[in-house]
Amino acid sequence: MTVRAREPIWIAYLTRSEAGRSAAYRPQPQISAPAIAFPSMRDADRGVLAFAAAHHLILAEHVASLLGSNADAARERLARLQLAGLIRRTRMLAIRPGGYQITSAGLAAIASELPPPRLDPGRYWLWLAATKGGNFGPVDRVLTEREMRARDPQRDPAELEAQPPDPTADPSEPIGPCFGVRPGGTEVPPSTGLHYPDLLLVTSAGRVPIELELSCPGAERLGSIMSGYAAQPDIRGVLYMTDDQQVARLIETVSARLGISELIHLQRIG
Repeated sequence: MTVRAREPIWIAYLTRSEAGRSAAYRPQPQISAPAIAFPSMRDADRGVLAFAAAHHLILAEHVASLLGSNADAARERLARLQLAGLIRRTRMLAIRPGGYQITSAGLAAIASELPPPRLDPGRYWLWLAATKGGNFGPVDRVLTEREMRARDPQRDPAELEAQPPDPTADPSEPIGPCFGVRPGGTEVPPSTGLHYPDLLLVTSAGRVPIELELSCPGAERLGSIMSGYAAQPDIRGVLYMTDDQQVARLIETVSARLGISELIHLQRIG
């Protein structure tokens, strides 16, 4: 299955073979530079910073696709932003190219309320790039987990019970009071807590959460999350992506047992 979008969308991740390759799997020292005054902030610079704010890590290739430039021009722009102290360069693996993370100064420069991204060596990275069209139709907007968690209001769990989702709500606004879904659906206590997908595609016909499953989550937990999605009237479909055959079989088995196979879509990667 191919999911395409008007906005840039691509997904990159570290495979298990890379993560387990000798002693290469260790956080590399962050490469920082003294901050200098940034003479003029262009729209393209703001776009790169906004892109970096939404993600844990970005690469020069992603910026090149985002701006429609070549990789050398993207690296030059990133170098200028780094020298200005708006982003920092970091490496997760010695065998992988270095990436960039936005700094507190960079977030302030675009008036972003998101917190600075953390360096997490155990995380599989999701990044965005450009495509068009697709089985879920045109995509109007893409939200990352960081953005959803930051935008969700801090609400008393009891309020969630009193405000059920509105199927006619604007898809660009949170699902009911929140972007997150409650594992187990509406039949569980509101204090259970919310679950967020790795990405959320917003389309005119509804929402499409994307879950990247590279390890087995357990049948009970997986079923609880799927039930939470099924209870939301504006979820058009849920796309699960995995490189593990065992996880793929579990996804198919659990969705069939819950009777929601038509809602759950599976794509094998790697």
